[in-house]
Amino acid sequence: MKALKIIFITVVVFIFLAVLGLTIFLKTFDIKKFKTRIVQEASQALGRDVGIKDIALSMSLQKGLLLQVDGLTIKDLPQYSQDNFFQVERVKFAVDFLSFLRERKITVSGIYFQSLNVVVVRAEDGTMNVETIGKKEKKEEEISAASGQPKQDNAPNVAYQLPVLLVNALVIDNATFTYIDRFTNPSLKVVIPKMDLKITNFSLFRPADLFFAAAVLSETQNLKVNGKLQIDPKNHQGRLDDVKISFDLGR
Repeated sequence: MKALKIIFITVVVFIFLAVLGLTIFLKTFDIKKFKTRIVQEASQALGRDVGIKDIALSMSLQKGLLLQVDGLTIKDLPQYSQDNFFQVERVKFAVDFLSFLRERKITVSGIYFQSLNVVVVRAEDGTMNVETIGKKEKKEEEISAASGQPKQDNAPNVAYQLPVLLVNALVIDNATFTYIDRFTNPSLKVVIPKMDLKITNFSLFRPADLFFAAAVLSETQNLKVNGKLQIDPKNHQGRLDDVKISFDLGR
């Protein structure tokens, strides 16, 4: 019993020192020094020019780990547009790292997007700008197919390898979605402004509450959708149950 007590105290002290060391490291760690490297790696991975106005990393035992990115932009390719394909005024990503130490559970306190703007373009040749994301990987697949060697997929099923993932809230506030179609004649442009999305209690293995609102052919929000979102990570599918839609064309 005495030996077990000593082992228990040793483990508790070790965990305390590890958390304390991690706290001190993160409080003194300046992520701004790596902003250029982060932008370069993101640009290379996406095949687009990525921009970040500011980035900050903070931590506390109460709020957990908080990453904030301001002025995040992803440039479109010239054949589609000279403007940004994706831009967001502010992104916040908060993680409760203590839950991982205690329960082997990754709890994301919240993911917040403020003033998000996405522009999807279909060009005259029928291709879409969203298809070019990760183009480098696509080229590698084409080279593999041309050589007659099938691409081997040895990646494990991530959904079942990682610890339990819980997201308390995914919030998108004041988003705008724009679709431009130059393949049709005449060309078409659809803009859906004032979009809000909120998903709470999200997990890979249970339904989550979903709320969506947008202004469709109106200056104010006149479309509202409520439902239960269920993700099937094994089959890469998702579904929406218990859907309730409210649409007011008079507003």
